[in-house]
Order: sequence, then structure tokens, then C-alpha cells
Amino acid sequence: MYDLAVEKKKFICAPPRQLKKKDIDWKMRPICDRINASDYCWTVFCCQGHTKGLQKGSLPYLVLLCVNEKRPHVLNLLYSAFEVDEKYDDNFPLMGPRSNMMLISMGLKDEHFTYITLHFNAEKKKDQDYCVEIMDRFSRTI
Repeated sequence: MYDLAVEKKKFICAPPRQLKKKDIDWKMRPICDRINASDYCWTVFCCQGHTKGLQKGSLPYLVLLCVNEKRPHVLNLLYSAFEVDEKYDDNFPLMGPRSNMMLISMGLKDEHFTYITLHFNAEKKKDQDYCVEIMDRFSRTI
């Protein structure tokens, strides 16, 4: 399916298996390598988040292209990677401490593939690092 995605120019820029390491944020490189080795899900764009420098203000995100038949599986893996590791507020037990941190959305879909985007609302470095941990956890299960 990867070859079909390349043939149909689904990766918008360069196919992920052809990217140079320097073109990927350093914290995202091993994450992208693991995801792009799969037979059914690949990275299209990503960012580790930046709190300083030229890219200051960039929030973490991950844009994936996945095979339609595997979309429920990929979504399940994404949600499973988002483990809340902090204590819940006893006054609001149904809303986790990071409940507004992650947004998963589905983009364009055709007969073979769907784009899935994972956005993080994380402006502080500590939160951005946690988001990279989530993406890392996901990449180890794909």
C-alpha cells in the first residue's frame, strides 16, 4: 500500500521513507522511523513543538496517512497512547487533567487512504515533551 500511496502522491511533499534526517525535528526522528516502517500508516507532517528559536510558538502535531481498513486500529492506538499519568481532580472526576491537550481529526479520505491529524495544545516545554512521549508510545505500537 505504501507504493500505491507514493504513486498517487498522497504524501504531499516527499514520501516519508525518502526524507533526510535533517528534515525532521530531532525528537521526532525515531518516532517517524517506527511509524514509516509500518505497512499501513505513515507520517505526512510532524512537529515536536518549539518554545524558542525561529520556530517559537509551534505546537506539537502529527499528520498521518493510513490505509482505510486499518483506520479504526490506528485511532485505537492513538487513544491508547494518551494515558493520563496525573491525579484527577476529585471535583471533576470525568475530566482528566490533560483532557483539552489532544485533538484527533480525520482529513481527506479516498477509496484507499485517510489522513489523520493529531494536534496538541501544549505551549510549555514540559507539556510539549509529554506530547512527544505520547507520539513515541504510539509509534512503538504501530
